[in-house]
Amino acid sequence: MRTSVPLTLAPLALALYPLLALAPPAHAEGGPAAAEVTPARVAPGEQVTVSVACPAAATAPQTMDASSQAFEQGTVTLRRVPDQQHQNPGAAGYQGTARIAPATGFEGGGPNAAGPTSEWSVDGVCHDDGQWQATFTVTRAAPGPSHTAPAPAAPHGVRAGGGGAFTDSPAALAAGGVLVAGACAAAVHRLRRDRASAR
Repeated sequence: MRTSVPLTLAPLALALYPLLALAPPAHAEGGPAAAEVTPARVAPGEQVTVSVACPAAATAPQTMDASSQAFEQGTVTLRRVPDQQHQNPGAAGYQGTARIAPATGFEGGGPNAAGPTSEWSVDGVCHDDGQWQATFTVTRAAPGPSHTAPAPAAPHGVRAGGGGAFTDSPAALAAGGVLVAGACAAAVHRLRRDRASAR
């Protein structure tokens, strides 16, 4: 005995086909949130950029918070940006900058401290309650002292007198020589005259 159910459903399927063709394709969820910090290795007082890609959602806020104990302010605001880096058209991208705390804030070490460096994390929550986290390294090594050799002094002779009492210009030397010669000639002339008058 044949069943007539397929013949009954055929007209219904043909009627629904245009509606199914116009329906938008279903997108898979964007997966877990992705986040990164650049540069991944910084020194106290430097600035980093935090980039986050949240899963696709119908509505997403224009801002979100990112928190880290290594940040000078503790929490910074990330703003909505086109998610070009992750090449996910449905994702909500966020980006913002933060300044690392001064060196005094890292004197006690930090999470996963190892020698002069320590690992830190920045955390946040996407609009769909999806948590995200990214790690970065803070180096506390102070730069070594720079040993710069002093520039050699230009050689010069010993200068007597002070306050410009002596000058080594050729004109001044010539004038001085003339004065000395004139004084000597005057002294010799006077000595001869005194001897002549004494005879």
